[in-house]
Amino acid sequence: MAVTFDNTPSKRPLSLLFGIGATIGRAVDRVPRLIRFGAVGTVCALFQLVVLSALRHLRLELHLANALAFILSTQLNFVLSSLSTWRDRRAPNRALMTSARWLAGYNVLALGSLLINQIVFALALPFTSYLLAGLGGILAGMFLTYAISGRLLFRHSLITTA
Repeated sequence: MAVTFDNTPSKRPLSLLFGIGATIGRAVDRVPRLIRFGAVGTVCALFQLVVLSALRHLRLELHLANALAFILSTQLNFVLSSLSTWRDRRAPNRALMTSARWLAGYNVLALGSLLINQIVFALALPFTSYLLAGLGGILAGMFLTYAISGRLLFRHSLITTA
């Protein structure tokens, strides 16, 4: 009896996509965590500044614009951090539940970071442009986020196998 291989066009792209994803994942794992954190942070900081600038051009009040840009950037940061910075700490058998817990915890952490961000933004705004004030807030919040994320939110003890 001959074994046949289903090589129909509808089956190939899906397996190719998963193969590429696994290859990218292995490559990401080779990059030190601090570098991955910095790359994600850079992408999200740029995103936040672009959103802040866009909201400013829409004539939204600057403090509100900064807070909204921060909130949107925080959600992007969570997704990118889960996929890269902390990807080795995901529990595959309970991925949805773990991700929901991480998202809730991350947003609680983000409230503290938002407070620091807004304080630095408000203090810097009278002395510099709104974009530099926004960058100062981002940098201040970044230190809190990294310090707490690895120790409390994405810690190894949350990963269990069933």
